[in-house]
Amino acid sequence: MKSCFFERDGVRLHALECGTAPADIPMIIIPGATTNAQEIADDFSAAFSHLHYVLDMRGKGQSDVPTTGYSVESLAADVWAFMQHKNIEKAVVFGYSVGTGIALELYSQHRDAIAGVVIGDYVPIYPPFSEAWAARAQEQNPHLSPTFFEATVRESELREYVPLLKTMTCPCLLVKGGKEGSLFPDEYIPLFEGSTPQGEVVVLADSDHDIFLPDPQVLADVLLRFMQKV
Repeated sequence: MKSCFFERDGVRLHALECGTAPADIPMIIIPGATTNAQEIADDFSAAFSHLHYVLDMRGKGQSDVPTTGYSVESLAADVWAFMQHKNIEKAVVFGYSVGTGIALELYSQHRDAIAGVVIGDYVPIYPPFSEAWAARAQEQNPHLSPTFFEATVRESELREYVPLLKTMTCPCLLVKGGKEGSLFPDEYIPLFEGSTPQGEVVVLADSDHDIFLPDPQVLADVLLRFMQKV
């Protein structure tokens, strides 16, 4: 595991490079709303041998905390800047939780560069964040800057990506927790399957919303099988 720093518009951003097996098509993991790269890598990367990168989105982890740039379009542009920095021509992008919307936005902007999309236990939207959410999340994550929460609330707007799913030309995998606490309702599975031409659903029976646990190897095996299809 090693760190990588890159810049977009003067903002210094960070990612972790993980995995022991080289690959022509790596995976890029976009964490959830308040999760940083190290937290994902600590739980997961030892189990997943395929070359993958876990990003610290702006405001989190070792990335800068600018006062602007927290719209879903801007966050997707940060991921694209990383791909350009690493000369990655094609990647599978895995959006965990709220990272789902960023992954789908990136696909909408750069279809030819995305070999596959993984949706990690979240409906295909990017949500509008409220001040009530920010207050709760800041209390639970006192290490995160108030600037991050203020800017996220100010710049976030609802984006719905079901219409995009209907036009996807690459494989798309939905990984859903099977226990209470999953943020992808069971009744939405037929909608996903009916909307996504190359859609696949895997339910992890022992996981809730945190699909990396209790056994990261279970998720790693699912993702390795998916990577063989792209």
